Amino acid sequence: MKVLHVLNTGHRNFGGKERATLDLVCGLREAGVDAQLVCLRSGLTDALAARLGIPVHVPEARSPENIGLVFAVRRCIEAGGFDLVHTHDFRENAIGRLAARLAGVPVVTTVHGLARLCFDMPVLKRYAYHALDLLTARMSKRFIVLSEADRGILGAAVPSELVSVIPVALKPPKIAGRRKRSTGEPMVFGAAGRLDRQKGFDILVRAAADLLKGGADARFVLAGTGPRERELKALIGDLGIADRFELLGFVEDMDGFFGAIDVFVLPSRTERRPLALMEALARGVFAIAADVGAVGEMIEDGRTGLLVPPDDPDALARAMREVVRQPSLLELAEPGRADLEAAFDRMVARTIDIYREVLRAGRA
Repeated sequence: MKVLHVLNTGHRNFGGKERATLDLVCGLREAGVDAQLVCLRSGLTDALAARLGIPVHVPEARSPENIGLVFAVRRCIEAGGFDLVHTHDFRENAIGRLAARLAGVPVVTTVHGLARLCFDMPVLKRYAYHALDLLTARMSKRFIVLSEADRGILGAAVPSELVSVIPVALKPPKIAGRRKRSTGEPMVFGAAGRLDRQKGFDILVRAAADLLKGGADARFVLAGTGPRERELKALIGDLGIADRFELLGFVEDMDGFFGAIDVFVLPSRTERRPLALMEALARGVFAIAADVGAVGEMIEDGRTGLLVPPDDPDALARAMREVVRQPSLLELAEPGRADLEAAFDRMVARTIDIYREVLRAGRA
């Protein structure tokens, strides 16, 4: 079985969707599926995929860009003899679906989010993407959503019987020992994700300033890239905490990142099932997280972490202050590698089942 996964990422963007897709492709390949990747733009994702041993295609398209990409992806499908196309986001859904229709192969779509909820995008562009996504939705034979709460996310555009819930999971990390903080060392708070409004890192910066103003001995590191990078850097400078709050940019070695922090912080305004939090918990890193989406199902409040109200810098600062004052809390978190490994295997197996169902239906 040959499956072409379609992704559209910016030059410096690499977030949860990209990480989840690369992990899925690796898992599929280990399970015997010839899964490959086409990136509609070159950047961090295709470079990292190549290092992971994933065959990557970056089409050369002529203007107008999107129309050219449809035919470029079609050529890729036909030249590679792919049996099925799998798209992963509203930005590439229409291109992948139209290309697959022209090539005569079926499409599976994973819904990672909706264009109308992408608040860093201009309003007209958001709704244009959303409309195009819905208009081409029926070209996909099956849809995968990440939680039961998302089952009806596409509304009447997609019949419910075509939607399957497969919780996202990550390839189990190489568990490194948790950071052993020496007496007198500052507590290190870490966060990771795409630097956009949804992730709420401005909330973390304000909470960090509040914590540091109160005299806490702490340091902050933030891994990721995105459209709010300059804005965050300016806010850090304006609040006078540049010597204690470091923007790391893209970090490939997440094992090293998690091994160098004491507490993981998730300040998101909205989430579904955040992958960065999943990684932290799998490594036994104590977490402080906004209680949004499925986060409350992932954290046992007071044991594996602390839950705080979303969009509330004061509440986040109080939770961080509690951990600084009671560092013994950090010892309560236990690594959950076995759970993550089982979830990842289930995700890969269920995805393969859907591929087989779609291909069987096509031959019937």
